[in-house]
Parts: sequence; structure tokens; C-alpha cells
Amino acid sequence: MKHQLNNKFNLALNYQNLEGAYRRAKRNKLGNEKIAAFEKDLEYNLTTLLKELTNQTYRPGAYYKFMIHEPKERLIWALPFRDRVVQQWFVEELIIPHFVPKFSYDSHACVREHGTHLAYKRLQRFLHYGEYAIKMDISKFFPSINKDILWKVLQREIKDGQVLWLARTFVYDTPNTKGIPIGNYTSQYFANIYLNELDQYIKRELKVRNYIRYMDDFVLICGSKDEALKLFEQCREFLQQKLDLQLNGKSRIIKISRGVPFCGFTIFPTHIKLSQNNKRSVKHMVRKFRVDHDREAFLASLTGWRAHVSHANSYNYQTKIYREICAEFFDLAISCPHHEEFQPDCMDCYAAEMDRRHIWEILREFLAE
Repeated sequence: MKHQLNNKFNLALNYQNLEGAYRRAKRNKLGNEKIAAFEKDLEYNLTTLLKELTNQTYRPGAYYKFMIHEPKERLIWALPFRDRVVQQWFVEELIIPHFVPKFSYDSHACVREHGTHLAYKRLQRFLHYGEYAIKMDISKFFPSINKDILWKVLQREIKDGQVLWLARTFVYDTPNTKGIPIGNYTSQYFANIYLNELDQYIKRELKVRNYIRYMDDFVLICGSKDEALKLFEQCREFLQQKLDLQLNGKSRIIKISRGVPFCGFTIFPTHIKLSQNNKRSVKHMVRKFRVDHDREAFLASLTGWRAHVSHANSYNYQTKIYREICAEFFDLAISCPHHEEFQPDCMDCYAAEMDRRHIWEILREFLAE
């Protein structure tokens, strides 16, 4: 990266930009009590943040930690809302405009107009240019990022002292020497900046043309087994020696004709299948619904699942699962606690009937395709 981030902090720091960051931070979080408390005196809170950032007296608040279990168990670190506003401002005004245009085109995480669907389509195109794929995953990626290495990468690129001050604040905000918090908006971009070092090494030094990465999941396409073995070892050594990262046991060399797992699908040159993880997510969704009976969340999950799996060539499987899910929904969700039969004056009956119609419209649309 040749161009250095310089003299941008003061240009980006103003009330209007902080207000925009606040609006982005609260998006899709209606009913949140902490956001409501911040909004009660919005002008004062934003002005206070403006002064703290200008004077470099800003310090992040205490983290709230909790576990999630989907798609796998992760420890999430959540900052107070005022800190999420600052991170929104920092990332959108300073990090994205400078760093993202310098990423490899086939780095698809946290890049607008990219994402998983473009990533797997690009990979499917690449599969036509080789016989073998190197499929690599990094072991415990976010908890393994070396803060000192990340800091050196940022120092090399950023020369504005105020930007460096805030970047360092977020890099070293947690006491552990390794790892950046899953849950911070900054962490997504710091992680991408960290692995951009790998991207540049693979593209510029190893001269691999058909290479793609989605966060810590990446694939190289090779013409022969010998080439694949050599590149696998070179990437492994670079990750260990330069980035202090280890590959996990799922990293391997795959014959392309057998399909390459990537972004929730198994990619073939001619078609795409759902991965086993994707299939397991459906069962988890149903199990969760049996416990909480949350109709609204179930409908949202069902709609989202349908949108995702529609990209795979698996109509028969999707039809089977969709019918099972609909049966589960009718059995467990479409019921009124007061009446067995529909009563027009009962709001619970009415809500259940609307859910029936909604789910049937989704099913009818799916089966008509």
C-alpha cells in the first residue's frame, strides 16, 4: 500500500458525521433501551463525543460478553452504544475510504457490493482453470490475531497521529496480547486489513491468479497436485512466520471434480450444492422454534434461509425441507392460546391467520419456481 492515510481525522470529525454514525449504529435495533437512553439527550451525547475525540480524551466503555452458538460457539464482546457510534464513524469515515479500495478484488468480506454470493460465483468461474483447489481455514482467527503485528501494519499505512491514536485505542482496548473482539465493528475491518497481507503475498509474490477469500476462508486454484502441495506449504509458512496464525484441520487440497466447500455451499464447475452446515442450520432453526415459539423470528429465519439456499442447485432437497418446516410451523406456531377455531374478534386468532397466509405465500412462490 503506497498511499498513506494522512490529515484526515479533523476533516472527518464533525457533528454531522457523528450524527450519521449514530443513525447507522441504531439501524434495525428498534426498542433497544440503551439506544433510547442515548437518544434522550442526543445532541449532548454527540457533542460530548465530539469533544472527547477532538481532545483525545475518549476511552471506550466496559464490554458486555456473551456466547452465541450459531453457526458455532463464539464469545461476543459488546461495547456500550456510544462506543458503537464512535466505531461507526471511525470505520466509515477513515478506514473504508482508504483501505477497502486497496484490497484485492477477490477479498469479499466487509466490501460493499461483494459478499458471499459474488464470492462463490467467482470461485465457480475459477474452477474451470485448474484441477486442484487448496482450501484453507485459519484456526480461531479473531482470537489469534497478533495485536502487535496488526499495529505495525496500521502504523505503516497511517501517518495522521490522531487516526493512529484512535486505531491504537481499539486495537489494544482488551487486556489480552492476542485477539480482537468479535462484535466490534472495527474488528471486521482490522481482520480484513490483517489478511490483506496474505492476499498481497499470494497475488504479487506467488503470482496466483485464481485466488479468492471471504474473511479467513480462502481458496487457491492450481493446475497440478505438485503445484498445490508447494503453494499450500508456502501459504502455511507465511501465515505462521509473518502473521502468527495457524491453519485448522479442515485445510486441505481437493480435487475440483469432487466439489469445493465455500461460503455455505459446495461449489462444482457446473453446479452448486448446499453444504452439510447449511442443512444443519435448518434443523437448528426448527429446534430453536420448538423451544421459544417465536413466530416472528421463525418467519424471518425461514425467509432468510430460503433466500440463501435458492442459489444452490438443490430443488428436491429444498422442497422436502420446506414442506417439513411448514408442517412444523403449522403444528407449533399457527395456533391461538384461547380458541381452537378461528374467531374473527380475537387478535391472537387474527395474528395466527396472517402467519398462515404469509407462510403459504412463501411456500407457493417456492413451489411455483
